[in-house]
Amino acid sequence: MAKVSNSCVPRGIRVEKSKGRVRIEWSDGSVHYYDNDALRKECPC
Repeated sequence: MAKVSNSCVPRGIRVEKSKGRVRIEWSDGSVHYYDNDALRKECPC
């Protein structure tokens, strides 16, 4: 994956259907959990 400065891209996305949430690991190394209906949020970093 190409590295772009001043941008944040999801590096890993895993849907946890049993918990009704999505786990997203961002390119800066942070991990955030989102409810399925909250995925419209912008990148946290």
